[in-house]
Amino acid sequence: MVKALTISLAVGLFSGFASAAYPATFPFENESTEIVGPLAATPSDSYDEDDSGGYIYTYFYALTEVSTTDCFVNNGANRYRFKVQWGIPPIMPTSQFNCTAKGPIFDEDTFDSDEFAGQKMCDDGPKSCCPQFRGEKKYRANTDAHMENDILMLEGFQETGLCTETFHVGSFCSLFNDNAIFWCNEQILGDLERTIENTVCFDSWTHWLLDNCPVFSAAFPVLEGLEPDHYMQSMSNAENIGWLGIHWLSDKVCLPYSYFFPETAKATEDTADDDDETEKSADATESDSAGFVVVTSFVGLAMLF
Repeated sequence: MVKALTISLAVGLFSGFASAAYPATFPFENESTEIVGPLAATPSDSYDEDDSGGYIYTYFYALTEVSTTDCFVNNGANRYRFKVQWGIPPIMPTSQFNCTAKGPIFDEDTFDSDEFAGQKMCDDGPKSCCPQFRGEKKYRANTDAHMENDILMLEGFQETGLCTETFHVGSFCSLFNDNAIFWCNEQILGDLERTIENTVCFDSWTHWLLDNCPVFSAAFPVLEGLEPDHYMQSMSNAENIGWLGIHWLSDKVCLPYSYFFPETAKATEDTADDDDETEKSADATESDSAGFVVVTSFVGLAMLF
């Protein structure tokens, strides 16, 4: 059963740094768990068996600049998929992702369900889901079944992976949003400015699959058609999971897992000092109690995605 979690969204978290450059790395410097990205490679754009691959690595993971006229899905990372799997030009016209011209906006009827894999995601029914999106532009209309199909696909992951936990609401909104976040040119206002703020980083995806899904922590399936087969097959399991996580959650202007679960951050010097004092106090209590041992167990919140 998904555990209750209260999330305070850091509205405008990055807006005070509008003049700063797009981050060279994801904000994982304070994470206690090493977060693995995709295998490093530079694509050759030949779109055949000799293509070296590394499209997601190059255009998402190693990206150092963003465009305010082209959305993430059209920045080069999906060239191979567009050309080989979909049979369309590797880079689409910018106008294809002009969500102002397309017209759909988030309203109270955008979400058909407030559940994922049988677990409650929203406070008060589908109309209450992801209220921070309300009134913003999105890529797909409410009548489009794409988001519903995405939900069904990841529910399949949940079932196949024998996952014991599922998403928190921040991840739900970042993954399922009618492609507004990564398919709308209007999303990127500047290096650190976004129309829809506070999306989660791909480490939430990594924690979900590696911490809670025993089938996938052992071996996640290698997907076909998204990059050259030899590249996909050469990745480790952790790299494969990181690759797909970045495919879904590409932006480095994001909230890391420890934002939602502070107990998963690296211990600070002050925390370490407090732990030392606690240990010393426990040792003194044990010594003074003539054989009566008092054991105090501090159990943190279970990790959950």
